[in-house]
Amino acid sequence: TSISQNNSRNMIAGSYTNGTVAVFDSSTLQYIRVIENAHSYGPRMPAEVWTCCVSPETPDLIISGGDDCTMKGWDLRNNNNKPVFKVGSAEYENGGVTSLSFSHLKDQKNQFLSGSYDECLRLWDIRNVSKPLLRQKINVGGGIWRIKYHPAVENTALVGAMHGGCCVVNFGDVKRNDFSDCNIRAEMDITCTFTEHKSMAYGADWLQNTANTKCERESMIAASCSFYDQKIFLWNTAQNSPR
Repeated sequence: TSISQNNSRNMIAGSYTNGTVAVFDSSTLQYIRVIENAHSYGPRMPAEVWTCCVSPETPDLIISGGDDCTMKGWDLRNNNNKPVFKVGSAEYENGGVTSLSFSHLKDQKNQFLSGSYDECLRLWDIRNVSKPLLRQKINVGGGIWRIKYHPAVENTALVGAMHGGCCVVNFGDVKRNDFSDCNIRAEMDITCTFTEHKSMAYGADWLQNTANTKCERESMIAASCSFYDQKIFLWNTAQNSPR
């Protein structure tokens, strides 16, 4: 259902509908770890694992999300296949966890976002998952199937929200390394939406340019695709009308 790659370790993690999370070496295609029943509804009742994501800061740490309404962390340095943390149905009571994305910016390397069928986007810090980094969660109008941090612009993410279309979310007042209630004052805002897709928008990503100029690194052009109408759009998020 999804893959996540860490090029520095030649490692790819994949999630599967049979409840499995698997990690393999991209250079040899040999399995490094297979975690069966990573997500389940009960004994011998595997749940679809909709998403997984490798930490860019600690590649041995993988997060997965499943249809069992849980988000789990796995440490490959452990010899067992037991999660190092689990965020359960108390947080995701109305839908499975469908998308996860780490920030790759240096100052945000411990941040990640989660999306769910409950249509809400949440911001976390991997060093403390007892509660979201922001107390606020934002409803984007549809089940979240794709989240992409902007590669150069801080606190900005592109979201593919199925029947809700696509949108850009900003959370610019987040205080780094602050796990106190100070972050209750930071808010997520939808800065623009894109609703030209006439069916569910599953895919979305930033159009990246390898040029070294600041202007091109910080391009706000997005690409998105939808399912039933089989269309791909390129759109400028900086010119789109606010929601």
